[in-house]
Amino acid sequence: MSTKDKKRKSPRVGIILVLVTSLIMIISLGAMVYLANYFITADIQKTAEENNYSITMQTAETVENKLSSIRANTFLMLDLINSTNTSGMLLRQTTSFFFERNPDVAAVIISGDKEFYNDTFFNSNEIESQLVQLFLEKYAEEVKRTENGETFVLNAATIFNIPVLALMMPWKEGGIDQAVTVFFDSTSITQSFAAGITNLTFLVNERADLLIHPDFELVKSGVSMSKLPLIKQMNTSSEINKQLLFTDTDGKEYFASFCKISTGDISVITLLSKETALEPITFQTKKNIWLSLIILFASIIIMWLVSKAIKRAYRKAWEAEQKTGGAKLGEEESRGNNS
Repeated sequence: MSTKDKKRKSPRVGIILVLVTSLIMIISLGAMVYLANYFITADIQKTAEENNYSITMQTAETVENKLSSIRANTFLMLDLINSTNTSGMLLRQTTSFFFERNPDVAAVIISGDKEFYNDTFFNSNEIESQLVQLFLEKYAEEVKRTENGETFVLNAATIFNIPVLALMMPWKEGGIDQAVTVFFDSTSITQSFAAGITNLTFLVNERADLLIHPDFELVKSGVSMSKLPLIKQMNTSSEINKQLLFTDTDGKEYFASFCKISTGDISVITLLSKETALEPITFQTKKNIWLSLIILFASIIIMWLVSKAIKRAYRKAWEAEQKTGGAKLGEEESRGNNS
């Protein structure tokens, strides 16, 4: 047997086995992580949108019921006053009864006609009733538009420094078009806008003025949401309620839903950061990737050990074959010489 044959090496079984196994594992684990991330992300996104929509609709119902109640109670009082020509003591009793039943109403003002104040409200909040006139002077244009048939909900907290909204409604008395402005405490409905761990719900009017927000300082400061891209999409949409995904000016994506309320042309909006919503799946994906790498590394080690065992077995078999073959060759040579 030649020296070259003795030095013949066994096939590189270890390298081939490790490479093939690694390739299969990478493809399998990669596909598993991708599909898991894809389907779970879609499920989380659907859940986030449904949750946003549910919060928006429930809050919008609360706001609409409140405004409808104020509108009905106010018009009932005014109809009662007009139908009975109430004056003097009876008028005071009627308005007193109204404010007792509606303690969150601060004042009812009929443009160019009657003014009714809830003294208890102003005293308990330690504010002056003159703030009502300051507000009406500031929004004189809206009062005129209300007399022409429009309805508004405006933020009065900028003047009152407490959660107060002003509901302006058209009113006709004796054939004269007038505007009724009801100032009321919005605390009862503000509770429906309490900020959750992830969702943010707020109320805006047609001018995108912030009416209700979990952070009252923003409302008191008279913040406008007009620069929010969602506002433009909402104003151009013909749908009363909708859920969508939009990108804010800061480049962040948000799940959003809105519901338009006919009274005063106001809208309830709920936002949820997409990054926040998908945070659990991002964390889970990282865990899956690390787990896949551990499995891949363990598989490589196992295949390497298996290949070593195969290689040793192959060498032993090859060496035995060489020894057996060499012995037979030596006997044949001896027999040839003897003959």
